[in-house]
Amino acid sequence: MPSFAFGSKKFDLILVDKKTTYVKDINSASIFHNSIHSVNSSVSTPFKDKLIELAIQSGIYSRFNVDKKIGKEKYEEMYSLWMINSLNHKIAKEVLVLLEKTDLKGFVTLGEKNNRADIGIIAVDYLFRGNGYGRILMESAEKWFSDKGYKSIQVVTQGDNYPACRLYERCGYKVETVEFFYHIWKK
Repeated sequence: MPSFAFGSKKFDLILVDKKTTYVKDINSASIFHNSIHSVNSSVSTPFKDKLIELAIQSGIYSRFNVDKKIGKEKYEEMYSLWMINSLNHKIAKEVLVLLEKTDLKGFVTLGEKNNRADIGIIAVDYLFRGNGYGRILMESAEKWFSDKGYKSIQVVTQGDNYPACRLYERCGYKVETVEFFYHIWKK
């Protein structure tokens, strides 16, 4: 781990994220799949605990999980709050869930940043990954945004989250920016 000194104090420098922003022009022909449902009832949804669990799963490559000095408890608390604040529409305009019968397979949170459609979190339960659910969520998100008049969409992920990067690229997204995030800890 690289370290440096500033005066008499020593610090560790940890690369914790290659924040990668993907963008795409929204295709109005995107489809809203039958298995996708809007979560209309804020935090009282019957799927609240499962949604929080999936949000935590989605952050495995997050700098808050990668940097072990932050701690698992704090990381899980942050992702739990992110999900709760998405459900109560403090930070998301909508939450879409993918249900098959009564099984929650995944979800996506929808918002806006700088007049652009923004996917906050997209998660598919690790038990069901590799079955096309991520693409279904992406297509449904694009359709939702298209219906609201948005012309472009973005999603941010960690550069080391190869499964997410592959999904976005397969869905036609292009890398707009890559930013390197470091955490600095006093020794």
